[in-house]
Amino acid sequence: MQAYVFSQFSILNSQSKTERGIERHSLFAVRETEIFRGELYRIFRLIRTDVYSEAFGFCVFGGFYLYRYRLSPALDNKVNLRAAFAHPVVAGVAICNKLAADVIFNHAALERSIDRQRNLFWRKAVKMRPLKIEKLATDGKGIARTGDGVIFVAGALPGETVEAEIVKRKREYSVAKVKKIIEPSEYRTNPICHYFSKNKISPYECGGCQIQHSTYPFQLEAKASFVEESLSRIGKIKSDAKIICEASPKIWNYRNKASFPAKNINGGVNLGFYAMSSHDLVVIDSCAIIHEKLNSAFGIIKDSVRNSGFAAYNENHHSGTLRHVILRTNGEQALISFVINGKINEKQRSYIMSLAERIPNATFTVNENSSRGNTILGKVTEIISGSGYIETEIGGHTLRYDTTSFFQVNTEQAKNLYDHACSFIPENSNVLELYCGIGSITMTLAKKAKRVTAVEEWGQAVDAMKINLGISEISNVIPICSDAESFFTPDQTMFDAVLLDPPRGGCGDKVISGIISSNIPKIIYISCNPATLGRDLRKFMDFGYAVNNIKAFDMFPQTSHVEAVVSLERRP
Repeated sequence: MQAYVFSQFSILNSQSKTERGIERHSLFAVRETEIFRGELYRIFRLIRTDVYSEAFGFCVFGGFYLYRYRLSPALDNKVNLRAAFAHPVVAGVAICNKLAADVIFNHAALERSIDRQRNLFWRKAVKMRPLKIEKLATDGKGIARTGDGVIFVAGALPGETVEAEIVKRKREYSVAKVKKIIEPSEYRTNPICHYFSKNKISPYECGGCQIQHSTYPFQLEAKASFVEESLSRIGKIKSDAKIICEASPKIWNYRNKASFPAKNINGGVNLGFYAMSSHDLVVIDSCAIIHEKLNSAFGIIKDSVRNSGFAAYNENHHSGTLRHVILRTNGEQALISFVINGKINEKQRSYIMSLAERIPNATFTVNENSSRGNTILGKVTEIISGSGYIETEIGGHTLRYDTTSFFQVNTEQAKNLYDHACSFIPENSNVLELYCGIGSITMTLAKKAKRVTAVEEWGQAVDAMKINLGISEISNVIPICSDAESFFTPDQTMFDAVLLDPPRGGCGDKVISGIISSNIPKIIYISCNPATLGRDLRKFMDFGYAVNNIKAFDMFPQTSHVEAVVSLERRP
């Protein structure tokens, strides 16, 4: 049987690239085939000691090969691999053999393993060579174009000539990191944070910042270009005027929030930030972009958490307790939250109470999150010490929020963005606000509009908004707890304008069609993702809207992230 399996695999390997539907560099194609064969042999050896090893080995060989090289149109990368093993015999084997079932159903792990071997080959086969960097990608990597395709170079800046090492190879592109700067960019500067890079050349070790090695004026130009290029490439939108990015009032220690994941290292709990594109923890002592009060509180927590009674959460085994420590501040007070897997015990509670004595003007909560996956917060929060919330004044209004509430991390720049967005709202108008959260922008809208209908799907955020409206004695806002997609009805009230501030995924089609069918004459769209912004604007423009103003805001200095405000009006 084993010989038969290998013979069948050889027949599959003998097919031409055209038959397999693969178009790639010949050297890479040959080498990848070798890598894949080696990976399947490894899997076969792993399961060959089991009762059903030969039958299952054949399934793994044939099924995963079909999945990998798309021999059948039905098996594209959007189809679960289970579909390839629908035969009842295979299903029975899977039920009887847990190890083999894990191998088959966890095809993502096989993909990652093959990618690791592919990347190892490219690191050995591709010699470092000079690369000329053209511009920055939206994730902060430099872009170089070669005869082998596009290479994204971490740590490189436009105008530089660098020597880079390939660290990842995909079918469409490669990723590299700078090993030597041959000709530096005029925009390069020395990062002040020693966690940003282990030396002046290597790219960010900590995943918090991406472009700290560039001057701030260049950061503003780059972020404006991110918005402009996304709107042009995705939305087919050409701005008549040059898009500018408004500078942040503070470029260091501006963040009012930080989330520190926990991990067991050398037998103890450690806190820090994840390295770029990984879950490898970079243990830190302080951060250059978070508020000084948060750095002070973090220093006390990180030095004492090893004796707290907490064991760090292990995402692979879903074990351990402490997942994250989240810190927020209004400049004077701090809100400190421990996100845990399960329930808090008495030793852990005592530890948090002891912190309350050491960290002045702080309130402490515990958020319970026992779900698997990368979601940071759970639905249940318990107050351990203090009020469980903090208050921030913005635009003359007081906003109260807790651990789970969304609030812009750059308070001073948030006011500038809100004022600009609300400047497009007609006086005494009837305004619809979607994705309103705790009412951060709602308060500013209410000063100008006759009536604001504020829609938010998260119930706790709606409750917080009602409290905030009461604190500021605002009576012309109607809070509605509903998802934006379900809000629009055939007998919908007429609105003079709608303000949107959706998450990174942008607006759903139902939201866009609801706005269009309601014939709302003015749209103000606030976005934290230029790509989805371009996509959504194109849809509005296809149904009679025209863009009349675009402006970017730097809410996140030293990072590649940018926000934008766009005003649209329906054409006559």
